[in-house]
Amino acid sequence: MVYQLLDATTLEDMLSTYHLEDLKQLLRLARPLIEGRLPTRKDDIVAVLCRLMSRENLPGMWRRLTDLQKAAVAEVLYSPINKLDKEMFKAKYGNNEKRDEHEFHRDSSREDNEDGLRSGYLPLFIGPDGRMPLDLREALRSFVKRPADARVETLDDLPEMPGLKRVETARQAIHELPAILRLVEMGKIRVSATTQRVTAAGIREITRVLFNGDFYPAGRGVADHAEADRGVAGRGEVDHRASAGRRLDEYQPEVGPIRAFAWPLLLQAGNLAAVVGGKLGLTSAGRKALNAPPHEILRSIWRRWLKTTIIDEFSRIEAIKGQRAKGGRHMTAPSGRRAAIAEALAEVPVGEWIGVEEFGRFMRASGHMFEVTRNEWNLYVGDPQYGSLGYAGFGGWNILQGRYLMVFLLEYVATLGMVDVAYTNPEEAPRDFGNIWGTDDLLYLSRYDGLRYIRLNNLGAYCLELVEDYAPEPEDERRSITVLPNREIIAPPQQLLPTDELLLARFARKTSESAWSMDLGTILAAVEGGLDLDEIRRFLTVRSKNPLPDTVRDLLEDAARRLKRLTDCGQARLIEADDPALALEIVNNSSLRGRCLLAGERYIVVPSDSEGLFRSTLRELGYILSGASKV
Repeated sequence: MVYQLLDATTLEDMLSTYHLEDLKQLLRLARPLIEGRLPTRKDDIVAVLCRLMSRENLPGMWRRLTDLQKAAVAEVLYSPINKLDKEMFKAKYGNNEKRDEHEFHRDSSREDNEDGLRSGYLPLFIGPDGRMPLDLREALRSFVKRPADARVETLDDLPEMPGLKRVETARQAIHELPAILRLVEMGKIRVSATTQRVTAAGIREITRVLFNGDFYPAGRGVADHAEADRGVAGRGEVDHRASAGRRLDEYQPEVGPIRAFAWPLLLQAGNLAAVVGGKLGLTSAGRKALNAPPHEILRSIWRRWLKTTIIDEFSRIEAIKGQRAKGGRHMTAPSGRRAAIAEALAEVPVGEWIGVEEFGRFMRASGHMFEVTRNEWNLYVGDPQYGSLGYAGFGGWNILQGRYLMVFLLEYVATLGMVDVAYTNPEEAPRDFGNIWGTDDLLYLSRYDGLRYIRLNNLGAYCLELVEDYAPEPEDERRSITVLPNREIIAPPQQLLPTDELLLARFARKTSESAWSMDLGTILAAVEGGLDLDEIRRFLTVRSKNPLPDTVRDLLEDAARRLKRLTDCGQARLIEADDPALALEIVNNSSLRGRCLLAGERYIVVPSDSEGLFRSTLRELGYILSGASKV
């Protein structure tokens, strides 16, 4: 590997780039180690310092470094780019007054310099650019060990915290996926023609079938997202495509939907649904997913989500404007950000709680870093000039990468059931953005600010391919319905899962709050609408508290027999001949025999796939079709 050391390929080269006064300070620090008079010329000082750092003296000089300085040297020594990454180093070894970058150059001897400068010996190992001369690398590798990998601090259990809500997401995702697919199958999720995002009515339909509701109650404000989007269109503001809705006041968006917003995007990214005629419809893969193990479908969605371009998750941080400035070219590709987070998730232990801030620190410490934008000056809060995130302290990790991390984890990873989450209301989160101009009236910077802890679960390990298979958690008692001999189904609403209620509605009529009725007509209509008869039979068998009555079994068997008696052979054209003899001649033609059928004495039925052959044969016989077809 070639290291670009700005011409400092040796220690002598590196020291020769130092100012004379800096070299003299190093010389004074090393005075106890030098015999005779101290040199004053730059070349002579460099020569003396190089002798101090000779191969035989190097272990002793190494021991004079502080522990933190030794860590810095080791990190550069084993870095693939031969450079100290200060952001990573601070995250790995601490970022407080005792462990900031100034300590890298603290004097590890107990002698004070006359001018008060406590530079230490680190500048003899690492240059101002954070790089190390190649000759030192070769010598140091003989006795300096590779630094330990970064570790993430975990918790056995969550701390006591007012308002902290804990959600185990795997079970809810496994129940929600088929329920949302059913909604799509039923044509319940409408899409705005303007934004191509689900309408407010569609969001309400989805929220209704979510397992225990969305992360935050709908009462906190689910407005018409499509209308809100149109309100900012064309003004150079963030096209978030589903705004937080009406305002609590002039400044603060309401929380709005999270899982209900994510599911339609996840289904589209997973090739399970597509926009057709102003609403979401199932693709062929989506129809197959209805009868597939949910955990396998969730893993497939996750894989596709990592590369999707359907949305930049950061656009959900509506308070940060300017994301679409200059066509959004200054924003980095979301796929790179997602990959970094996925790699970090794959390195944390399964089943242990991790603070979100701690997870962010671990990402930086382990080198899983990413950028949200190539130019922070384009992003702002409130005012493009005064609120620009380009100012020092305005656009740090906590504001950009940290917020993106929370969106990604809570809205998409948790919705897929991969990480359990613990969160508070967003306004109860630490207010770490208060130094940014224009945020005085904001209760929170994003709806995701309340996310405090995550826990990678077994489903997440499966989706991340850390394990080969996933065994769903044992279901609670699911025999929640009673099937009566009169073909009525007693299903108390408090015992029904949303997906079960949606399926019931496909093949039975609701006659009261807790009762449904099915007959041959409702079952045949359901099958004609795309529902599999075996799925109806399986649902009734698995969910019923009692064995299926004979009358119900007979009903299902009768339906199965009737389904086989008539077959749809596709579309055809009906041709009328003015003479029965002509119709018979055409049907018995050697080229058309078996490709068309006689209907009565004068009518011929021509399947669509045989129409071309039929017309060409007619011309050979001296005929063509005239007039409108009669059907």
